[in-house]
Amino acid sequence: MNNNDQETAINVEKAALMRILNDWEPIGRSPAENEYDSLINQILGELHKEVTCDDISSLIRKKLAPLFGIDESNRIVNEVGHSIWNWWVER
Repeated sequence: MNNNDQETAINVEKAALMRILNDWEPIGRSPAENEYDSLINQILGELHKEVTCDDISSLIRKKLAPLFGIDESNRIVNEVGHSIWNWWVER
């Protein structure tokens, strides 16, 4: 795969992941524009390391729970982690 193909593949992954995160409303409102940008690269980096679904949920919990005041045991974090994981393995 050449550099242009790699860049295109990464951009496709980022866009798909951004759609999943933007559809997720952990605090009952639509996200602000670019609200999850800092998280996208971190999640993709972990997915490329072949981590588990639980690892993805843990990363989201660690990064977003303090910002949104989400209880760390909250099921919505696990739900979005599973959505991301399912997208990743089915892509």
